[in-house]
Amino acid sequence: MLNKLPSRIKENITREYGLKQWSPDELRQHLFNEISILEARRGYLESDVTLHSTVYLAKTDTKNNNNNNNRKPQRSELAVHTRKPCIYCGESHSPNTCMKIVDQKARLEILKQKKACFNCLGNHRVTDSKLPWKDDHKPLPSNIDIARRRTENVVRRHSNDPFLLRKYGENINDQKKRFIERIDNPTTSTKHAHYIPHHSVKKDSVTTPIRIVYDCSCRLSQDTPSLNDCLRKEPPILNDISTLLMRFRDTRCAVVTDIEKAFLQITLDEKDRDMTRLFWLKDSTDLTSELITYRFKAILFAKNPRSKMTCQRF
Repeated sequence: MLNKLPSRIKENITREYGLKQWSPDELRQHLFNEISILEARRGYLESDVTLHSTVYLAKTDTKNNNNNNNRKPQRSELAVHTRKPCIYCGESHSPNTCMKIVDQKARLEILKQKKACFNCLGNHRVTDSKLPWKDDHKPLPSNIDIARRRTENVVRRHSNDPFLLRKYGENINDQKKRFIERIDNPTTSTKHAHYIPHHSVKKDSVTTPIRIVYDCSCRLSQDTPSLNDCLRKEPPILNDISTLLMRFRDTRCAVVTDIEKAFLQITLDEKDRDMTRLFWLKDSTDLTSELITYRFKAILFAKNPRSKMTCQRF
């Protein structure tokens, strides 16, 4: 447990107590003390910064004005002259203080159209994400027959439960609004494509009784690769949980947020979209309707039937 603490906290504990064998209660009490010290130190620093800022401004006012011609401009002064226009309305002010476009949905649409970073609001542009293909991966087969057959099996299996079939169709229709797109001419649109089977998993929920799962580990045969086999495995970049907990206790107030369908908010590059095709009914209420071809235009995050996470490499 001690090794998982932030380095600054671990240094303070080692400096004061050496290599002591801690019990969980003793370590917890000492962590409470460290949090109290950090809170007290923050209050001191805030007052100290205010005091020094006041003294600095008073000193700069008493300087000889003749030296102003020789001094270098401050960063704040340069920012006034080099500030970028507001990404929402184009005028010269910060996007956070824009009063012309205040509707959140309108701002979101502007950021999406300009492919601007949601974090810095336009200091750089966001490009579509590409699949991390392995340099030496084997040719990826189409899987069209397997995907079509398994989709037909899904429809046949849910035909005995119209409620689940309707919810399945509603889930697909919801994805069509933002995450997948229809392909009108699947046979002529590209030379090569890969199809992903999908199925449902029941959930203990009244509003969402099923969840659609895409099997990106599906193989045409034992000798052919799946989509996941062709993608690199990247190391996790999640924040350390112990650091998050310490930072959560470090301040008086904490804010927790959640991004709706976070992975699906990342756009997939146009050249890789045909590697994520799928089938579904043209009319979810008509079991005899034809199967329509779709493809993902956003990052896919899925599970295979063995509950092993797949497509996390996107």
